[in-house]
Amino acid sequence: MERGVFTTLIEIFPPNFSIETAKEPLIGIKQKLRDTVARVRRISDLADAILVADMKDPARLQLASIYTAAILKDELGVEVIPVIPTRDMNRKAIRSMFLSCLSLGLESVSLVWGDRYAKGDGTKNVYDYRSLAQAVAESRALAERADVNATLFSPVDITALDGPKGLGIAEARLRAGSDVLLAQPPTSDLPRTLERHISLLEKNHLEKKVLHNIFPFR
Repeated sequence: MERGVFTTLIEIFPPNFSIETAKEPLIGIKQKLRDTVARVRRISDLADAILVADMKDPARLQLASIYTAAILKDELGVEVIPVIPTRDMNRKAIRSMFLSCLSLGLESVSLVWGDRYAKGDGTKNVYDYRSLAQAVAESRALAERADVNATLFSPVDITALDGPKGLGIAEARLRAGSDVLLAQPPTSDLPRTLERHISLLEKNHLEKKVLHNIFPFR
């Protein structure tokens, strides 16, 4: 991106299953993992990297994003980026998760704040950091101590870049050590918003730091 080369990511979810036994009595975990590898194999040549997202849906069970990413990297030899949400773990767990990524050869990692769970979801919001920038800065320091030249991703709300608060958040994440900002929320009305978003990125000199997010891509 720094060289101005068009860069493409494809985002996938880890193998996941219904939490309700009545809907899915048998998980078939090994078969689902094989199916995921087979599906990604068919698209792996179309992207510079595969992003393994983390599902917020409390009604779904899922394999860990870093485990799925490690399997895909080992099986396919492609660049894979696991997502770690600060919403779900305390600092100790996130440090361990990040170092585990590096030890598995996953040197590109996406750190996200994560949308809050609703009160009735039965799942706790952790948020053990004051901000995502703080989590990014700590991860950058850990990567340097581990002597790994990691690439760190974090999200940005492009629509908020026209105000001081949104721009400040984006700049704080870059100063903390993020290499790339991935546009969130995803854009589903691209024909109407792309020109506006590009204008905001150029105005704030972020066109080489932000990856636009088109979803769903049909």
